[in-house]
Amino acid sequence: TQSTWGTFKVVVDCVFRPITSLVLSTDNKCLLVQTLDHTVRLFDRKTGEVLTEFSNHKNSQYKVGCCFFDNDALVVSGSEDARIAIYDVMSAACLHDAATHRGCITCVASHPRAPGLLS
Repeated sequence: TQSTWGTFKVVVDCVFRPITSLVLSTDNKCLLVQTLDHTVRLFDRKTGEVLTEFSNHKNSQYKVGCCFFDNDALVVSGSEDARIAIYDVMSAACLHDAATHRGCITCVASHPRAPGLLS
């Protein structure tokens, strides 16, 4: 749905699940949306089309974060089962899934310039 509010254009896309994380890609063309149905969706920001989905992690109760990594070639997601999942953006394949903590991983972040992740 699109509407104009003052000088702003408002675009509404319905995901139909509670959203726990939103992340804009470096080129501002895509949006990562993490929801409480164990899924991270990659949306085309202009059309609202779902480009791919990532779902090898657990997320049904808590605010769990996700981020882009490696020049937006990878998506990283925390998980309620103490794991971190790393997905390939192009194939949606889970490249790495490992237990890294003793509890729910609620936040993941990539360094803006150096190759590193925090959780």
